[in-house]
Amino acid sequence: MALAHVASVEEFVALIEQMLRINSSDNLLVRRHRWRLQVLGAAISRPQLLVALGAEQAALLSQFAQIGHRAIERGLFREDLDCAAAILWSQGTQLGRALIEIDAEHYDLTEWIRLTSQGVLAAFCRPMG
Repeated sequence: MALAHVASVEEFVALIEQMLRINSSDNLLVRRHRWRLQVLGAAISRPQLLVALGAEQAALLSQFAQIGHRAIERGLFREDLDCAAAILWSQGTQLGRALIEIDAEHYDLTEWIRLTSQGVLAAFCRPMG
């Protein structure tokens, strides 16, 4: 299910939870997140790489912001939501998940998904009910 087909806030929450589970369990996606962290770390001391990453990030941000604006128009997201800030926060959450991999034996992925979903709901959506 894509955001374009979500009809309610409840469906949006289910979609977010599904995406988080996939992003946290699919080995290819987990490796991709780790690779992004490695590239980001390398870019700190390489100005040209940092500029190139900035251009890619801007393009990605623009694409996702369009999706966010459509969700606002459909009443799924708060009207005052800054889509760029919301996307950056969401990306940071996904990249930050690498921190729990440092000691994977002592974390509960199910609880992380629940908390992250609640955070997305609180940050992006109007209160339900």
